[in-house]
Amino acid sequence: MAKPFENHPIYSLMQTWHQASSQGDLETIRSLMAEDAVFLVTDHPPITRDDFLNSFNAIRQSVHLRILDWRIEALEEAGHLAYCQSYLHLAITPKGNQHPIERKGPVLSVFRKEPNGQWVLLRDANFLSTVED
Repeated sequence: MAKPFENHPIYSLMQTWHQASSQGDLETIRSLMAEDAVFLVTDHPPITRDDFLNSFNAIRQSVHLRILDWRIEALEEAGHLAYCQSYLHLAITPKGNQHPIERKGPVLSVFRKEPNGQWVLLRDANFLSTVED
């Protein structure tokens, strides 16, 4: 069965992002973001692209990230901007530990189409919460 939106370039971007996140591929993640990208996470101030990349780089040294499930629930494109409502479920396992911490929930992302036609992440609001046993 086909997944909704799988033929849209943003679906491909998100799939690449998740693969790169699981592999700790910082350069690929950087290439998928606008230079002025901003990330919003509950209980934290907004962070810039560089702050995100620095934080991701530090975290990937101590944990393994695995995407358990993700899907696009809504995707709308209007000219050079698009928004995407998605669902994400991931496992974060500290290196040397067998017990992952699972987080899941909605994510709202805004993308911009660059002059070269490539879509990049512009804003990301992540509302994941810890899954209780």
